[in-house]
Amino acid sequence: MTLSKLAKKYGVHPTQIGTWKGAAIENMTTHLLGEVMIQSGLMKRRSRSCILSTDR
Repeated sequence: MTLSKLAKKYGVHPTQIGTWKGAAIENMTTHLLGEVMIQSGLMKRRSRSCILSTDR
């Protein structure tokens, strides 16, 4: 689907979709980096948040 079609479908300006895309990419990057740090032992998972591990 084209950017203009998406904008029309959701009733927003096409630049808003670009903004949403940028935010989604940033959040995915942050989440994936956190998962890598957890699996490598640099962070520990605590409920919905993570803390840095200092006991390495």
